Amino acid sequence: MQEGQFHSCLVSTHPLSLDNLPLYAAPPPASPSDARYHELIMAVASKYPGESRHQTALRYIMQAEQSRSTGSAQKTSIEQEGGANG
Repeated sequence: MQEGQFHSCLVSTHPLSLDNLPLYAAPPPASPSDARYHELIMAVASKYPGESRHQTALRYIMQAEQSRSTGSAQKTSIEQEGGANG
């Protein structure tokens, strides 16, 4: 055996040998929820400065929900007063 070479059977029988392991681990398959999350995040066309797409999407959702709640509360108070036109 020449210098710098080693016998392959010594490497393959060593308990820490990497010969039988893949060179990389494949990523796990994406779940349907991962695809839906990705779709939601990518729906953010322009994010706020200093925020991630996730943070901006969350901000949009929170604002829409708050606006919807406020609109529902206003509508209910108008209905209780007998409507806008009386």
